[in-house]
Amino acid sequence: MFSPLEPYEILNKLGPDSGNVVDVGCHRDNLRLISRRFSIYGLEAFPAFSVRTRTEATQSGATVLSTTAAEGLSRFPDRSLAGVVLHSHLERDPDARSVVELLGQKLRFDGLAVLKLANYGSLNRRFMGKRWYKFNFPEYLNYFRKRDISALASHFGLEASFPFMLSLPTDDNFIAILKPTIPIEIY
Repeated sequence: MFSPLEPYEILNKLGPDSGNVVDVGCHRDNLRLISRRFSIYGLEAFPAFSVRTRTEATQSGATVLSTTAAEGLSRFPDRSLAGVVLHSHLERDPDARSVVELLGQKLRFDGLAVLKLANYGSLNRRFMGKRWYKFNFPEYLNYFRKRDISALASHFGLEASFPFMLSLPTDDNFIAILKPTIPIEIY
């Protein structure tokens, strides 16, 4: 009955009119679901996945780079990205802090990053304890609460928001939308 929005849908609705968009991890077939008003790039660290994803992506006009998130994002000029989608990626990235730092540098001032993360602060996680199904060792290296993402984003010049219906306290996942804070010049 209630179908939460996926990160690419949020990007399609709230993102700028055009520009470069990066899907980190090329989650499933989401590259083809990102609006064609964007120039789409996928970053995939696992060579076997990137070959399959590259084949599918070329049919939809996307470019897939076989690289880690930090390395791939660093290839783009500062303030050149209209959007970035990270669907369950930061949990797996050994360099998650650098990825968020790069988001602060690479996003345009009208751009946004949409993150879908396992909700370590959820009531369900507290209730389930060690049996929480999102504990996925050794694949998951990091776990975040909303306040963790908010603090990390703020440290790198980003403002985090959490749409209520997509980030309920009972949900095992939450959506974070990160936008660059516009520097204010005082004369």
